[in-house]
Amino acid sequence: MPGKNLKLVQTKGAGLPLICVQFDGARRILPPYMGKGRPIYNFIHQGDDGKKVPLDTVGAIAGQYLSELKADVPRGPYLLVGYSFGGLVAYEMAQRLVHGDERVPFLALIDCCAPHLHIESMKHGMPFYTPLKSVVMRNLVKRKLAKGGTLTGKTRHFHIINTYHKAVLAYTAAPYAGHLTLFRSQDAWGPPDLGWKDLATGGLDVQEFPGDHVSMLREPNVGKLVRAMRRRIALLEELDLDPVP
Repeated sequence: MPGKNLKLVQTKGAGLPLICVQFDGARRILPPYMGKGRPIYNFIHQGDDGKKVPLDTVGAIAGQYLSELKADVPRGPYLLVGYSFGGLVAYEMAQRLVHGDERVPFLALIDCCAPHLHIESMKHGMPFYTPLKSVVMRNLVKRKLAKGGTLTGKTRHFHIINTYHKAVLAYTAAPYAGHLTLFRSQDAWGPPDLGWKDLATGGLDVQEFPGDHVSMLREPNVGKLVRAMRRRIALLEELDLDPVP
């Protein structure tokens, strides 16, 4: 059975399972476009229960997710895709799987900047009052949690995002020897490769899709993204799961 963070999106299918990392809306978005040929899993966000996020580094999150994944899918090959911060976690999971002699023929990051561009990307389009607002929100979250309360609404969302923000700042991405696919939004800030070119030593494929960071996972844009993902995976399976540039 899937674990605390790992949830089944689609149970049936003979193909290799697709392992998603914080792919928002996976249960609604993926089955119509991926088809019924493979099981689909998704690691959900921590903190949805309104409590303090227990794992606050990329390494700790990746380690927990891999523990849950291995309990349900003991052996690869593994098809991994991560959205936004989930892309960094998927990247670290792939690193650990490869170092453990597992095969990761498909690693895709969706609109995810390399860590060294994180600060600049966060500043893009940020209102001038955001730093002050963040201080106020951090204090609210701290007081609420200290009293044993449950975060709701905007404070819950802020706590999750703020935890991820600090996790990215503390994370140093090592070069990845496998092939990396980047699905970026048309309106994303930053260079075309979002900073991944020098890290993806096994090759990098960049594909651009309509929309911004949020709307690329909404209709009518999301269908194009998921169909491209499906075509890429199908090609790899035809080639016996050998990644191609």
